[in-house]
Amino acid sequence: MFYQHGDVLIEDCKIPADAKKLNHVVLMDGELTGHKHQIVIGKGELFEKGETLYLSAITDCVIGHEEHARITVAPGTYKIRRVVEYDPFEDAIRSVQD
Repeated sequence: MFYQHGDVLIEDCKIPADAKKLNHVVLMDGELTGHKHQIVIGKGELFEKGETLYLSAITDCVIGHEEHARITVAPGTYKIRRVVEYDPFEDAIRSVQD
């Protein structure tokens, strides 16, 4: 199962045992506006290993952002990543910008 919230993709996965627990609930910062995709309702914890962010949703977690409708993520463990797009004219893959 996966969820998409703007340019953020939230997909099922196991959290590595050696991932470091973070002390915030911001899944991703917006590059252009400074807005944040973050848990606004519910209990969840974020972890990081290398460049990869993980979410442990302990309860239903409502993810909010100033420019998107809220979504609810079911309890579980997830990998957080940025949505990418392919430009066939430039033969390039790039991150979607919110």
